[in-house]
Amino acid sequence: MYVSPIANDILAGHLINYGAVSFMTDSPMRLKSGLVTPIYVDNRSLTAHPDAWRDIIETMCSRIAQLGLKFDIIAGVEGAGVSHAAALAYRLGKPAPEDLRRPQPCGRFLREGQAHSHH
Repeated sequence: MYVSPIANDILAGHLINYGAVSFMTDSPMRLKSGLVTPIYVDNRSLTAHPDAWRDIIETMCSRIAQLGLKFDIIAGVEGAGVSHAAALAYRLGKPAPEDLRRPQPCGRFLREGQAHSHH
């Protein structure tokens, strides 16, 4: 499978140029998964830079096509994953359901599957 080194360089450049990568060699962080890493990538910051975000979403689309992945929906994890999933789903014409595990102060659902009653 071919992976474009130019695309990789562009993505790495965006991450570094927009300050999305932090190197914490003196004080590594523990991820929610329990893994410890000296490198943190703040994917949430990329949505503020349309040129970078577009390149990232387009690269994801290219990789999906290269790998021949087939799927019905695209879902992202809480945080940056939701916005990336929504953009990717829009680009690929797939649904992107949002999982509302916590009660929401407004909107259509309080919790997954429980609709507000409108009297």
